[in-house]
Amino acid sequence: MVSMGDVRRWSPDALEEAYRGLRRQEECLVEAGDGFGTDAKVADWTGSAADAADGTRTALLDRMETIVAGVAGARRGVADAADAVTALLTAVAEADALGSRYYFRISEDGLVIDTAFVTAGATPQASAERDQVKAELEDRVRELLRRAGDIDRDLADVLRKAAHGQIGTDGATTVAAAAQAGEGHGALSAVEPPANGTVAQNAAWWRSLSSKEKWLITEFRPEWVGNLDGIPATDRNQANRRRLLNEMSSLSSERSRLQAVLDNPNSNASEYQRAFTRSLEIDKKFEALDTINKTLERPDRQLLLLDVSGDNARAAVASGNVDTAKNVVTFTGGFGSTVSGDLDEYDEKMNDVRQDSERMSERYGDSGKTAAITWMGYDAPQSLDVGSDDKAQKGGQQLARFLDGIDASRPGNEPHMVAVGHSYGSTTTGLALREASGVDDAIFLGSPGIGTHNLGDLKVPEGHAFLVENKNDPVADLGRFGGDPTTIEGMRHLSTSEVVTADGRKLEQSTGHSSINEYLRPGTTSQYNVAAQVAGVPDRAVEGKTVGLGDDWRNSGLPTR
Repeated sequence: MVSMGDVRRWSPDALEEAYRGLRRQEECLVEAGDGFGTDAKVADWTGSAADAADGTRTALLDRMETIVAGVAGARRGVADAADAVTALLTAVAEADALGSRYYFRISEDGLVIDTAFVTAGATPQASAERDQVKAELEDRVRELLRRAGDIDRDLADVLRKAAHGQIGTDGATTVAAAAQAGEGHGALSAVEPPANGTVAQNAAWWRSLSSKEKWLITEFRPEWVGNLDGIPATDRNQANRRRLLNEMSSLSSERSRLQAVLDNPNSNASEYQRAFTRSLEIDKKFEALDTINKTLERPDRQLLLLDVSGDNARAAVASGNVDTAKNVVTFTGGFGSTVSGDLDEYDEKMNDVRQDSERMSERYGDSGKTAAITWMGYDAPQSLDVGSDDKAQKGGQQLARFLDGIDASRPGNEPHMVAVGHSYGSTTTGLALREASGVDDAIFLGSPGIGTHNLGDLKVPEGHAFLVENKNDPVADLGRFGGDPTTIEGMRHLSTSEVVTADGRKLEQSTGHSSINEYLRPGTTSQYNVAAQVAGVPDRAVEGKTVGLGDDWRNSGLPTR
């Protein structure tokens, strides 16, 4: 079994040197073999001796083809291993660096050892933060050792086959063709992502792959990484755009087969009904895919999630580059939201937030770029189920992994993360923040409750949870899920009233419950405040508490139940 000590002693340079030696041998064998195939044949020589000589020549050529296939296979295996080991050692160095920052050391046998109390002058970070980092390091180590074992086994298998003449020639009739066939058989296999892996394991797996391996996976196994939290957004986008085309092609073919059943006068009633029902389902999926496709036609978009396997499509689209942005905001919609019905407008409004935040950062902050994500990765309630938090609970778990995945995909370069939830989506966001640990600011718009009445339950820094409540928004006073957030101790309140900012900008009041038409409408105080928090310039935000009808009733002293 491969240990961390073994991995640290692996040398890509030694593999590169072996590759060059095998390459030289392969070239010599190809040149000698092809010459032997023609020069060893004597013109006008016939008879039994000539036949025997020709048979010997053919046998020698066959043997040379087997040998050169083995050399070419070994050369390819060693080259792939050199690339893989280089990427693996980079990932190991990143894990060591993270451990060192938090006073941990990864031992030769893969244990994560706390060195804070034996390091002179050490000033450890908060206990909860260190516990989280230790768990992440342990996840990384497990994945890196899994990857190392895969490289070791793959290369050993190729070399064993080469040594025993078991690298196939695929029926080659020349030594050069045998070398080409052998090279194909010597490629190392692509290791699959960890089964049910944590975001840290997913991220470690991806970072341990060579550039060539990553390209091959996104091109030919896009389903492995498109929805895998912990993978960089650029790679997820590339994989999901390919998956989008594949989904549309597959559904189009199925639709044609179903139409043939519907057009066939000999189809029985049961066949016709099944085909008709499935056709309606496919039409619904196409409607969602068309909306996604239309949204992606806008510049600077990344497709971070794509799932049309269920009754309702799921998607996440970013405006801006999530991998490089200084600020990343993730918006979650609420009751009644669907990909086909809302993604287009949500994306447009979040792009407005992105542009406004970048302008504010340019003027008042550090000029950091923003990426704005519309996350529709859960089944938002569509009817009476809005009274239950079941879908918010499930969605919160999914959103938490998504948010943690962004952090994990950017080690050492974690962005300023903001989570924004509207209506039922604020409940989903609140529940997600009980688990997700990388969010710096949380903004709840028109919230019927965030799943708790204690901000200490959320993994958000103290003083960084904000409530935005419009005038005449009845949902914001329901307090259905954990009580009315207006009354939560420590919750900060952002204004939605008509105001003039310190720099003379006149902002409009927003009213009612709609996120698209009100809370995120450009030119409103509400949208301005969201953009200010996203830009990391909270001093530009306008604080102020909106008193709704529910608040008036509660403050009146009259019974609320």
